[in-house]
Amino acid sequence: MKKIISFAVAASFAVVFSVSPLTCLAASSNDAEPKTPSFDTTQGLYVHAVTGATDTEAWQLWQCEHNKALKEVNTNVKYFFLPSSASDSSVTVYNAYDCEVSVGDYTIQPAASETLNIDLDSELNVSVGTDLYELRFMKSSAEAAIYVNNTNADKNGAELIEYLSRDKSLSAKATGAIVNSDGTINNTPIKKIKGRGSASWIAAKYPNTVEYNNYFDKVNDSVKEIVHPKTIYRVKGYAPIDPVNKPLYFFLERHMNGLYISEILSFGEQDEFLQSILDMYFTKKSITSPVLGELVFNPDLMWYSAKKRLQRKQVELTLSVNDICDDIQSGLEALESFWSNKESWNERLKKYAAEYLLDMAEDWSDSEISEEEFISKIRLTDIGFKNDGSFLAYYSDGKLFKGHSIEIRGNIDSEPDSVNIAG
Repeated sequence: MKKIISFAVAASFAVVFSVSPLTCLAASSNDAEPKTPSFDTTQGLYVHAVTGATDTEAWQLWQCEHNKALKEVNTNVKYFFLPSSASDSSVTVYNAYDCEVSVGDYTIQPAASETLNIDLDSELNVSVGTDLYELRFMKSSAEAAIYVNNTNADKNGAELIEYLSRDKSLSAKATGAIVNSDGTINNTPIKKIKGRGSASWIAAKYPNTVEYNNYFDKVNDSVKEIVHPKTIYRVKGYAPIDPVNKPLYFFLERHMNGLYISEILSFGEQDEFLQSILDMYFTKKSITSPVLGELVFNPDLMWYSAKKRLQRKQVELTLSVNDICDDIQSGLEALESFWSNKESWNERLKKYAAEYLLDMAEDWSDSEISEEEFISKIRLTDIGFKNDGSFLAYYSDGKLFKGHSIEIRGNIDSEPDSVNIAG
Protein backbone atom coordinates (compact mmCIF):
# COMPACT_ATOMS: atom_id res chain seq x y z
CA MET A 1 0.00 0.00 0.00
CA LYS A 2 1.34 3.46 -0.93
CA LYS A 3 1.45 5.96 1.94
CA ILE A 4 2.31 9.64 2.29
CA ILE A 5 5.08 10.03 4.83
CA SER A 6 7.08 12.95 6.20
CA PHE A 7 10.65 12.25 7.17
CA ALA A 8 13.87 14.06 7.97
CA VAL A 9 17.11 13.56 6.09
CA ALA A 10 20.03 13.75 8.51
CA ALA A 11 22.75 12.63 6.12
CA SER A 12 23.29 11.98 2.44
CA PHE A 13 22.49 8.27 2.66
CA ALA A 14 19.49 8.18 4.96
CA VAL A 15 17.51 6.35 2.27
CA VAL A 16 18.25 2.72 1.41
CA PHE A 17 20.02 2.05 -1.89
CA SER A 18 17.28 -0.33 -3.07
CA VAL A 19 14.95 2.48 -4.15
CA SER A 20 12.90 1.00 -6.93
CA PRO A 21 11.97 4.15 -8.92
CA LEU A 22 15.54 5.47 -9.29
CA THR A 23 16.54 6.05 -12.89
CA CYS A 24 20.04 4.59 -13.28
CA LEU A 25 22.31 4.24 -16.27
CA ALA A 26 21.09 1.16 -18.03
CA ALA A 27 23.56 -1.42 -19.26
CA SER A 28 23.67 -1.78 -23.01
CA SER A 29 22.04 -4.61 -24.88
CA ASN A 30 23.79 -7.78 -25.92
CA ASP A 31 24.12 -6.43 -29.47
CA ALA A 32 26.76 -3.92 -28.34
CA GLU A 33 30.44 -4.78 -28.38
CA PRO A 34 31.58 -5.73 -24.85
CA LYS A 35 34.24 -3.42 -23.45
CA THR A 36 37.21 -4.01 -21.19
CA PRO A 37 37.54 -2.94 -17.54
CA SER A 38 38.25 0.74 -16.97
CA PHE A 39 40.54 -0.05 -14.02
CA ASP A 40 43.94 -1.73 -13.83
CA THR A 41 43.46 -5.50 -13.68
CA THR A 42 45.48 -8.34 -12.23
CA GLN A 43 46.26 -11.72 -13.83
CA GLY A 44 43.03 -13.70 -14.06
CA LEU A 45 39.60 -13.90 -15.67
CA TYR A 46 36.89 -11.31 -14.99
CA VAL A 47 33.13 -11.73 -15.42
CA HIS A 48 30.71 -8.89 -16.07
CA ALA A 49 27.47 -8.47 -14.12
CA VAL A 50 25.44 -7.95 -17.30
CA THR A 51 26.11 -10.13 -20.32
CA GLY A 52 27.27 -8.17 -23.35
CA ALA A 53 27.10 -4.77 -21.65
CA THR A 54 29.33 -1.91 -22.74
CA ASP A 55 29.78 -0.89 -19.12
CA THR A 56 33.44 -0.88 -18.00
CA GLU A 57 33.25 -1.16 -14.19
CA ALA A 58 30.88 -3.97 -13.11
CA TRP A 59 33.61 -6.61 -13.50
CA GLN A 60 34.64 -9.20 -10.91
CA LEU A 61 37.84 -11.23 -10.76
CA TRP A 62 37.35 -14.97 -10.43
CA GLN A 63 37.92 -16.33 -6.93
CA CYS A 64 38.80 -19.52 -5.11
CA GLU A 65 38.07 -20.91 -1.68
CA HIS A 66 39.90 -19.74 1.48
CA ASN A 67 40.41 -21.61 4.75
CA LYS A 68 40.25 -20.30 8.32
CA ALA A 69 43.83 -19.12 8.02
CA LEU A 70 42.65 -17.04 5.04
CA LYS A 71 44.91 -18.97 2.69
CA GLU A 72 43.66 -20.06 -0.71
CA VAL A 73 42.74 -23.74 -0.96
CA ASN A 74 41.65 -25.85 -3.93
CA THR A 75 43.27 -23.24 -6.12
CA ASN A 76 42.51 -25.17 -9.31
CA VAL A 77 38.77 -24.61 -8.74
CA LYS A 78 37.65 -21.06 -9.56
CA TYR A 79 34.30 -19.35 -9.07
CA PHE A 80 32.35 -16.57 -10.73
CA PHE A 81 29.74 -15.01 -8.41
CA LEU A 82 26.88 -13.59 -10.47
CA PRO A 83 24.21 -11.10 -9.28
CA SER A 84 20.52 -12.00 -9.24
CA SER A 85 19.96 -10.07 -12.49
CA ALA A 86 22.58 -12.06 -14.44
CA SER A 87 21.65 -14.27 -17.37
CA ASP A 88 21.29 -17.99 -16.67
CA SER A 89 22.60 -18.94 -20.09
CA SER A 90 25.48 -16.60 -20.98
CA VAL A 91 28.26 -14.52 -19.43
CA THR A 92 30.79 -12.01 -20.73
CA VAL A 93 34.34 -12.89 -19.67
CA TYR A 94 37.45 -10.70 -19.93
CA ASN A 95 40.93 -12.23 -20.19
CA ALA A 96 43.40 -10.22 -18.08
CA TYR A 97 46.23 -12.70 -18.66
CA ASP A 98 49.06 -11.87 -21.08
CA CYS A 99 48.36 -15.06 -23.05
CA GLU A 100 45.30 -16.55 -24.71
CA VAL A 101 42.97 -18.58 -22.52
CA SER A 102 40.65 -21.46 -23.40
CA VAL A 103 37.30 -21.54 -21.58
CA GLY A 104 35.28 -24.56 -22.59
CA ASP A 105 34.98 -24.37 -26.39
CA TYR A 106 35.95 -20.69 -26.47
CA THR A 107 39.35 -19.06 -26.90
CA ILE A 108 39.81 -15.56 -25.47
CA GLN A 109 42.74 -13.47 -26.58
CA PRO A 110 44.73 -11.37 -24.06
CA ALA A 111 43.08 -8.08 -23.07
CA ALA A 112 39.87 -9.13 -24.86
CA SER A 113 36.38 -10.27 -23.85
CA GLU A 114 33.98 -12.89 -25.17
CA THR A 115 30.36 -13.72 -24.46
CA LEU A 116 30.07 -17.42 -23.62
CA ASN A 117 27.05 -19.70 -23.54
CA ILE A 118 26.95 -21.47 -20.17
CA ASP A 119 24.96 -23.78 -17.93
CA LEU A 120 24.91 -22.57 -14.32
CA ASP A 121 24.80 -26.16 -13.09
CA SER A 122 27.84 -27.26 -15.10
CA GLU A 123 31.55 -26.50 -14.85
CA LEU A 124 33.82 -25.27 -17.61
CA ASN A 125 37.40 -26.40 -18.14
CA VAL A 126 39.87 -23.52 -18.39
CA SER A 127 43.47 -23.70 -19.61
CA VAL A 128 45.98 -20.89 -19.12
CA GLY A 129 49.25 -21.98 -20.68
CA THR A 130 50.06 -25.23 -18.87
CA ASP A 131 47.73 -24.45 -15.92
CA LEU A 132 44.33 -26.13 -15.81
CA TYR A 133 41.31 -24.91 -13.84
CA GLU A 134 37.69 -25.85 -13.25
CA LEU A 135 35.33 -22.85 -13.45
CA ARG A 136 32.07 -22.95 -11.51
CA PHE A 137 29.19 -20.46 -11.36
CA MET A 138 27.29 -19.24 -8.30
CA LYS A 139 24.35 -16.84 -8.44
CA SER A 140 23.20 -14.50 -5.69
CA SER A 141 19.61 -14.13 -4.56
CA ALA A 142 20.23 -10.62 -3.19
CA GLU A 143 18.28 -7.82 -4.87
CA ALA A 144 21.40 -5.82 -5.86
CA ALA A 145 25.18 -6.07 -6.04
CA ILE A 146 28.04 -3.59 -5.62
CA TYR A 147 31.25 -4.04 -7.61
CA VAL A 148 34.36 -2.39 -6.14
CA ASN A 149 37.80 -2.56 -7.77
CA ASN A 150 41.27 -1.16 -7.03
CA THR A 151 44.38 -3.27 -7.70
CA ASN A 152 46.78 -0.59 -6.44
CA ALA A 153 45.18 0.63 -3.22
CA ASP A 154 48.44 1.59 -1.48
CA LYS A 155 50.16 2.90 -4.64
CA ASN A 156 52.61 0.00 -4.28
CA GLY A 157 50.61 -2.75 -5.97
CA ALA A 158 48.48 -3.96 -3.04
CA GLU A 159 45.01 -5.24 -3.93
CA LEU A 160 42.16 -3.34 -2.23
CA ILE A 161 40.89 -5.89 0.32
CA GLU A 162 44.37 -7.02 1.28
CA TYR A 163 45.32 -3.39 1.89
CA LEU A 164 42.21 -2.51 3.92
CA SER A 165 42.65 -5.62 6.05
CA ARG A 166 46.01 -4.45 7.36
CA ASP A 167 44.50 -1.90 9.72
CA LYS A 168 41.06 -0.54 10.54
CA SER A 169 42.21 3.04 9.93
CA LEU A 170 43.19 2.48 6.28
CA SER A 171 40.97 3.64 3.42
CA ALA A 172 41.23 3.95 -0.36
CA LYS A 173 39.44 5.17 -3.45
CA ALA A 174 37.97 2.69 -5.94
CA THR A 175 35.78 2.29 -8.97
CA GLY A 176 32.18 1.51 -8.11
CA ALA A 177 29.24 -0.06 -9.91
CA ILE A 178 25.82 -0.72 -8.37
CA VAL A 179 23.91 -3.40 -10.28
CA ASN A 180 20.17 -3.44 -9.62
CA SER A 181 17.87 -6.44 -9.74
CA ASP A 182 16.66 -5.43 -13.23
CA GLY A 183 20.22 -5.37 -14.61
CA THR A 184 20.58 -1.59 -14.75
CA ILE A 185 23.97 -0.25 -13.66
CA ASN A 186 24.95 2.94 -11.88
CA ASN A 187 28.67 3.72 -12.15
CA THR A 188 29.74 6.08 -9.40
CA PRO A 189 33.33 6.58 -8.18
CA ILE A 190 33.91 5.55 -4.60
CA LYS A 191 35.44 8.42 -2.65
CA LYS A 192 36.45 6.19 0.26
CA ILE A 193 36.06 2.55 1.26
CA LYS A 194 37.15 1.52 4.72
CA GLY A 195 36.90 -1.52 7.01
CA ARG A 196 38.40 -4.94 7.52
CA GLY A 197 35.78 -7.05 5.75
CA SER A 198 36.64 -10.76 5.55
CA ALA A 199 38.47 -12.74 2.89
CA SER A 200 37.41 -16.10 4.28
CA TRP A 201 34.26 -17.91 3.24
CA ILE A 202 33.90 -19.54 6.65
CA ALA A 203 35.06 -16.80 9.04
CA ALA A 204 32.69 -14.19 10.45
CA LYS A 205 32.01 -11.30 8.08
CA TYR A 206 32.59 -7.67 8.99
CA PRO A 207 31.32 -4.69 7.04
CA ASN A 208 33.20 -2.27 4.82
CA THR A 209 31.88 1.28 4.83
CA VAL A 210 31.61 2.96 1.43
CA GLU A 211 31.37 6.70 0.74
CA TYR A 212 30.35 7.57 -2.82
CA ASN A 213 31.09 10.63 -4.91
CA ASN A 214 27.66 12.20 -5.56
CA TYR A 215 25.77 8.89 -5.80
CA PHE A 216 22.55 10.58 -6.87
CA ASP A 217 24.08 12.63 -9.68
CA LYS A 218 22.93 9.95 -12.13
CA VAL A 219 19.31 9.67 -10.95
CA ASN A 220 16.29 11.72 -11.85
CA ASP A 221 15.99 15.26 -10.54
CA SER A 222 13.07 14.63 -8.19
CA VAL A 223 14.92 11.96 -6.27
CA LYS A 224 18.18 13.94 -6.39
CA GLU A 225 16.61 16.44 -3.98
CA ILE A 226 16.69 13.83 -1.25
CA VAL A 227 20.39 14.28 -0.57
CA HIS A 228 19.92 17.68 1.10
CA PRO A 229 20.83 17.36 4.79
CA LYS A 230 18.94 18.97 7.67
CA THR A 231 15.77 18.94 5.57
CA ILE A 232 12.29 17.52 6.19
CA TYR A 233 10.51 15.97 3.17
CA ARG A 234 6.97 14.84 2.47
CA VAL A 235 6.95 11.83 0.18
CA LYS A 236 4.93 8.93 -1.17
CA GLY A 237 6.55 5.61 -0.45
CA TYR A 238 6.28 1.95 0.37
CA ALA A 239 7.40 0.24 3.54
CA PRO A 240 9.79 -2.67 2.82
CA ILE A 241 8.26 -6.13 3.06
CA ASP A 242 9.78 -9.20 4.65
CA PRO A 243 10.93 -11.35 1.69
CA VAL A 244 10.03 -15.02 1.52
CA ASN A 245 12.85 -17.59 1.59
CA LYS A 246 15.46 -14.93 2.33
CA PRO A 247 19.08 -16.15 2.31
CA LEU A 248 20.99 -16.84 5.51
CA TYR A 249 23.06 -13.67 5.16
CA PHE A 250 19.95 -11.48 4.83
CA PHE A 251 19.90 -9.17 7.87
CA LEU A 252 16.24 -8.26 8.10
CA GLU A 253 16.61 -5.46 10.66
CA ARG A 254 19.24 -3.69 8.58
CA HIS A 255 17.37 -4.27 5.32
CA MET A 256 14.08 -2.99 6.72
CA ASN A 257 15.69 0.22 7.95
CA GLY A 258 14.58 2.24 4.96
CA LEU A 259 11.81 3.37 2.67
CA TYR A 260 10.99 2.73 -0.99
CA ILE A 261 10.18 6.20 -2.36
CA SER A 262 7.92 6.69 -5.36
CA GLU A 263 7.41 10.46 -5.29
CA ILE A 264 8.66 13.56 -3.46
CA LEU A 265 5.72 15.85 -2.73
CA SER A 266 7.50 18.73 -1.01
CA PHE A 267 10.51 19.64 1.08
CA GLY A 268 11.32 22.18 3.77
CA GLU A 269 8.31 20.99 5.77
CA GLN A 270 7.88 22.04 9.42
CA ASP A 271 7.41 19.21 11.89
CA GLU A 272 8.19 19.52 15.59
CA PHE A 273 8.99 15.84 16.17
CA LEU A 274 11.19 15.40 13.08
CA GLN A 275 12.93 18.70 13.76
CA SER A 276 13.77 17.48 17.26
CA ILE A 277 15.43 14.41 15.69
CA LEU A 278 17.48 16.60 13.35
CA ASP A 279 18.50 18.87 16.21
CA MET A 280 19.54 15.89 18.29
CA TYR A 281 21.50 14.43 15.37
CA PHE A 282 23.45 17.58 14.60
CA THR A 283 24.01 18.72 18.18
CA LYS A 284 27.31 17.50 19.59
CA LYS A 285 26.78 15.08 22.46
CA SER A 286 29.52 13.82 24.72
CA ILE A 287 30.19 12.45 28.17
CA THR A 288 33.15 13.10 30.45
CA SER A 289 34.93 10.38 32.37
CA PRO A 290 37.53 11.00 35.09
CA VAL A 291 39.49 8.07 33.61
CA LEU A 292 38.97 8.52 29.87
CA GLY A 293 38.30 12.24 29.46
CA GLU A 294 35.72 13.28 26.85
CA LEU A 295 33.93 10.61 24.79
CA VAL A 296 32.07 12.03 21.79
CA PHE A 297 28.88 10.45 20.47
CA ASN A 298 28.76 9.39 16.82
CA PRO A 299 25.10 9.21 15.70
CA ASP A 300 25.95 7.25 12.54
CA LEU A 301 27.85 4.50 14.34
CA MET A 302 25.83 4.77 17.58
CA TRP A 303 28.79 4.82 19.92
CA TYR A 304 30.79 7.10 22.17
CA SER A 305 34.48 7.19 21.37
CA ALA A 306 37.78 8.54 22.63
CA LYS A 307 41.33 8.20 21.38
CA LYS A 308 44.00 7.35 23.96
CA ARG A 309 47.60 6.18 23.83
CA LEU A 310 49.02 2.86 24.96
CA GLN A 311 52.76 2.24 24.73
CA ARG A 312 53.05 5.44 22.64
CA LYS A 313 50.53 4.18 20.06
CA GLN A 314 46.99 5.46 19.51
CA VAL A 315 44.07 3.26 20.57
CA GLU A 316 40.41 4.01 19.84
CA LEU A 317 38.00 3.24 22.69
CA THR A 318 34.27 2.95 21.94
CA LEU A 319 31.09 2.33 23.90
CA SER A 320 28.15 1.18 21.76
CA VAL A 321 24.52 2.03 22.52
CA ASN A 322 21.22 0.94 21.01
CA ASP A 323 19.58 4.31 21.61
CA ILE A 324 20.96 7.74 22.39
CA CYS A 325 18.85 7.79 25.57
CA ASP A 326 20.25 4.49 26.91
CA ASP A 327 21.69 4.38 30.43
CA ILE A 328 25.37 3.71 29.68
CA GLN A 329 26.75 3.80 33.21
CA SER A 330 27.56 0.09 33.47
CA GLY A 331 29.21 0.06 30.05
CA LEU A 332 31.21 3.17 30.88
CA GLU A 333 32.38 1.60 34.14
CA ALA A 334 33.53 -1.49 32.24
CA LEU A 335 35.49 0.65 29.77
CA GLU A 336 37.01 2.67 32.61
CA SER A 337 37.98 -0.52 34.42
CA PHE A 338 39.71 -1.84 31.32
CA TRP A 339 41.64 1.37 30.74
CA SER A 340 42.59 1.73 34.40
CA ASN A 341 44.21 -1.70 34.10
CA LYS A 342 45.23 -1.39 30.46
CA GLU A 343 48.75 -2.76 30.84
CA SER A 344 47.63 -5.98 32.54
CA TRP A 345 44.62 -6.42 30.22
CA ASN A 346 46.82 -5.86 27.20
CA GLU A 347 49.22 -8.58 28.32
CA ARG A 348 46.35 -11.00 29.06
CA LEU A 349 44.84 -10.47 25.62
CA LYS A 350 48.19 -10.81 23.86
CA LYS A 351 48.99 -14.05 25.68
CA TYR A 352 45.52 -15.37 24.90
CA ALA A 353 46.02 -14.62 21.20
CA ALA A 354 49.44 -16.29 21.26
CA GLU A 355 48.02 -19.40 22.93
CA TYR A 356 45.52 -20.00 20.13
CA LEU A 357 47.15 -18.44 17.08
CA LEU A 358 50.86 -19.20 17.45
CA ASP A 359 50.71 -22.43 15.44
CA MET A 360 48.76 -20.68 12.70
CA ALA A 361 51.32 -17.88 12.59
CA GLU A 362 54.09 -20.44 12.12
CA ASP A 363 52.12 -22.03 9.28
CA TRP A 364 51.78 -18.66 7.59
CA SER A 365 55.49 -17.83 7.89
CA ASP A 366 56.80 -21.38 7.42
CA SER A 367 59.19 -20.69 10.30
CA GLU A 368 59.33 -21.12 14.06
CA ILE A 369 57.99 -18.21 16.13
CA SER A 370 58.37 -17.97 19.90
CA GLU A 371 55.53 -16.85 22.15
CA GLU A 372 57.57 -13.81 23.14
CA GLU A 373 58.11 -12.84 19.52
CA PHE A 374 54.39 -13.24 18.74
CA ILE A 375 53.41 -11.07 21.73
CA SER A 376 55.94 -8.39 20.85
CA LYS A 377 54.64 -8.03 17.29
CA ILE A 378 50.92 -7.54 17.87
CA ARG A 379 49.47 -4.19 19.02
CA LEU A 380 46.07 -3.08 20.32
CA THR A 381 44.47 -0.65 17.83
CA ASP A 382 40.92 -0.36 19.15
CA ILE A 383 38.51 -1.93 21.60
CA GLY A 384 34.74 -1.55 21.82
CA PHE A 385 32.50 -2.22 24.81
CA LYS A 386 28.78 -2.79 25.17
CA ASN A 387 26.68 -1.98 28.20
CA ASP A 388 26.76 -5.59 29.41
CA GLY A 389 30.55 -5.44 29.81
CA SER A 390 31.34 -7.48 26.71
CA PHE A 391 34.11 -6.24 24.45
CA LEU A 392 35.67 -6.77 21.04
CA ALA A 393 39.36 -5.86 20.77
CA TYR A 394 41.35 -5.54 17.54
CA TYR A 395 45.10 -6.01 17.30
CA SER A 396 47.33 -5.26 14.34
CA ASP A 397 49.13 -8.48 13.43
CA GLY A 398 52.69 -7.19 12.98
CA LYS A 399 52.67 -8.92 9.56
CA LEU A 400 52.29 -12.35 11.21
CA PHE A 401 49.16 -12.92 9.07
CA LYS A 402 50.06 -10.73 6.10
CA GLY A 403 48.28 -7.67 7.44
CA HIS A 404 45.06 -9.26 8.71
CA SER A 405 43.69 -8.05 12.03
CA ILE A 406 43.37 -10.16 15.17
CA GLU A 407 40.06 -9.88 17.00
CA ILE A 408 39.53 -10.98 20.60
CA ARG A 409 36.17 -11.16 22.35
CA GLY A 410 35.53 -11.32 26.06
CA ASN A 411 33.87 -9.68 29.06
CA ILE A 412 35.31 -7.35 31.67
CA ASP A 413 34.12 -9.69 34.44
CA SER A 414 35.80 -12.80 33.04
CA GLU A 415 38.50 -13.99 30.69
CA PRO A 416 38.68 -13.55 26.91
CA ASP A 417 36.63 -16.28 25.27
CA SER A 418 37.42 -16.23 21.53
CA VAL A 419 40.08 -15.10 19.08
CA ASN A 420 39.98 -14.99 15.29
CA ILE A 421 41.73 -13.58 12.26
CA ALA A 422 39.62 -10.90 10.58
CA GLY A 423 39.86 -9.17 7.24
